Amino acid sequence: MENLLCLRNAFGGWLEKMNVVPKSPVVRMKLAFGRLYSKMFSDGKAAGVAISFDDAHVDEWYCLKDLFGRYGARVTFFVSNFDLLPGESIEKLKMLRDDGHEIAFHGLRHLSAGKFVQEHSLDEYLETEIFPGIDAMNKAGFSPMTFSYPYGVRAPHIDAALLKYFRHVRGVACTDNKRRLTDIGQIYCGHEGRLVFAAGIDNVYGNSVEEIRAAMKKALEKGKTLLLFAHRTSSEPGDYCTPVARIESVLEYASGIGLKFYTIKDI
Repeated sequence: MENLLCLRNAFGGWLEKMNVVPKSPVVRMKLAFGRLYSKMFSDGKAAGVAISFDDAHVDEWYCLKDLFGRYGARVTFFVSNFDLLPGESIEKLKMLRDDGHEIAFHGLRHLSAGKFVQEHSLDEYLETEIFPGIDAMNKAGFSPMTFSYPYGVRAPHIDAALLKYFRHVRGVACTDNKRRLTDIGQIYCGHEGRLVFAAGIDNVYGNSVEEIRAAMKKALEKGKTLLLFAHRTSSEPGDYCTPVARIESVLEYASGIGLKFYTIKDI
């Protein structure tokens, strides 16, 4: 099937260069489908969006359970301080997992990996921040497959060490006055690497709904998966909050243009 589509796309490209328009509407439709297929499945997976949430705001995340279900969205929750969560929060995480969401790891005590390793050692970082947190999650019935860096602070040798224990490790790519969401190639994942990067959509990052929509449209056009992340899901003012209305706008637009929702472990 894919080989035929590649041939069809190549033939269609030749026709376009020669400025030839097929008379048959069936041929035109097949060529158009081939181009669309090439964009949406250029790497064997559908273009999509992977949304993740960091820290331990379980009650707020759980309040969005029905909203996620309404749009068929699957997201990832990177949890820190797991061993300090009350039993009620752990049960909520289990119900979110049962809905198809990923429960992943964000460190035992939300330590800055780069700073800790610089002041101590990589082995001590693993023994202090990583292994005890994985054990706590395992004992509660969770098997975290992915990790996100607290504060986004990372280094290649830390990446290499963590990738021995996780399928994917997620870093952070920040926007600024000159570099906006559509300019950051790192956040458009082609499903080929295990180190991935996401851009923030909390208030502090200053990315408008219109910019987020433009980034999702680019992901669709490029056949990639856009990675976004947030922290708290609250309409209260706060730097590291994403209003529920903004989240719903993202979910609605992604669903409307046909992007697939990915968890981080599945990208």
